[in-house]
Amino acid sequence: MATAGEYSEDQARAAALIDLDSAASTESAGVLKVGGEVDLLTTPLLKSGIAEQLASSRPLLVIDLSGVSFLGSSGLAALVEAHEAAQGKGTTLRLVAGNRTVFRPLATTGLSTLFDLRETLEEALAAPI
Repeated sequence: MATAGEYSEDQARAAALIDLDSAASTESAGVLKVGGEVDLLTTPLLKSGIAEQLASSRPLLVIDLSGVSFLGSSGLAALVEAHEAAQGKGTTLRLVAGNRTVFRPLATTGLSTLFDLRETLEEALAAPI
């Protein structure tokens, strides 16, 4: 991962607004925990984190959005792209969308029917693939 000195000014601001953590990943499931704001500035970092997880070729990818405080349209577009990329690789994609900040934009745009949504990370990992 790059240090703050290696980021451009915009990248440094974006990195301060979003938190991406893949430490909970296992052999069979990639887990990307997302916290903070997902907007036009931070979406490139989210896309990069998703691409890293999909490159591992695990049968399941869970994007845990429970720590997200804002989900903008660019973030929704990134999630749709992730869904399409996962399908292309034969990977099951699940979203943890147990908070209103995440569920409401998914529901109002009709995207809640596209994704396999779960309330908790534990539920997302325990459900059969």
